[in-house]
Amino acid sequence: MSRLINARLDILYIAGKNKFLNKARTIGNRLHGLIGSLA
Repeated sequence: MSRLINARLDILYIAGKNKFLNKARTIGNRLHGLIGSLA
């Protein structure tokens, strides 16, 4: 039973991490675009 819960938590953790990385990447690209347009 606890093993099933652990697996589910791992999936949630990985999904959250990927979502965070994607958000950070898009923000980074946006900043890069802004700096590029200013330069």
